[in-house]
Amino acid sequence: SMLRTLEKTGGGSHILRLTEEDGRELMQQFGSKRMRCVLNGSVTLHAAVMPHGEGGFYVHVGKPVLKQLGLRVGDRLE
Repeated sequence: SMLRTLEKTGGGSHILRLTEEDGRELMQQFGSKRMRCVLNGSVTLHAAVMPHGEGGFYVHVGKPVLKQLGLRVGDRLE
């Protein structure tokens, strides 16, 4: 499990950023960039690991998940 901080992009999306190493390891382990993520041990999110323009990768977190978990920018997720 990885601990990540919820960020908000300039375009208003919410993301969990992954390091280059973590993103590549996940894609290699699962054989795809699409995977099932379990956030805080309670909410399952089907997501794609996407390359981030500033380096590394990220996973998009939609508004329904934000509401369900009561998340805000800066919150730490596992």
